Amino acid sequence: MNPGASTAQLLDLLASFEALLDLESERLLGEDADLIAATAAEKERLYAELEHSASALDSLASEHPEHGAEVRATLQRCAERNLANGRLIARLRGSAAKELALLTGRSTDPLAYAAGGVTRHASTSRSLARV
Repeated sequence: MNPGASTAQLLDLLASFEALLDLESERLLGEDADLIAATAAEKERLYAELEHSASALDSLASEHPEHGAEVRATLQRCAERNLANGRLIARLRGSAAKELALLTGRSTDPLAYAAGGVTRHASTSRSLARV
């Protein structure tokens, strides 16, 4: 989008980015790697458009007070959603790393799986019949 874009185009761009951030959150929770990658690529594309249109957005916000509040509010919501998605990504990455360590035998948990895929036994074994 160019810096001379219309008001409608700029507002549509912001709305598209906001909707994509919501979709990103849903797709992260769905854990479909292909959809997550496609969303990340689209997010990068829209973000580049927003950066390219930054001066037009500034002008819109300052020259048209009726749209300025909407632009600022949308940008604030986008920033908050982006941070929330970043926290979700960090949490999912941590969980995936722990799961991988557990399943590959690299976990420090004594009750985790050994490298061969069998569970490790606790240091003291006891018969289930005696429990």
